[in-house]
Amino acid sequence: MTQLEIRPDAELDNQLRFERLLAEGKSAKEIASILDLSTRTVEFHKYRMMQQLNIKTSAELVQYAVRHGIISV
Repeated sequence: MTQLEIRPDAELDNQLRFERLLAEGKSAKEIASILDLSTRTVEFHKYRMMQQLNIKTSAELVQYAVRHGIISV
């Protein structure tokens, strides 16, 4: 699924929640517990998202989230 495709509201809400938790600096283990996922699933989605956005570090991910209004400082 590309970023331009329309997704169901629940799926989009989950993705935004996932992105927000990552940007807040939560660990994969914490996110997995909150979203009822495995740590491996969280790590996979984090890696894939960072790859799609051409982001190399967690710090860059936080900067991206702030710039795009996903989190505020």
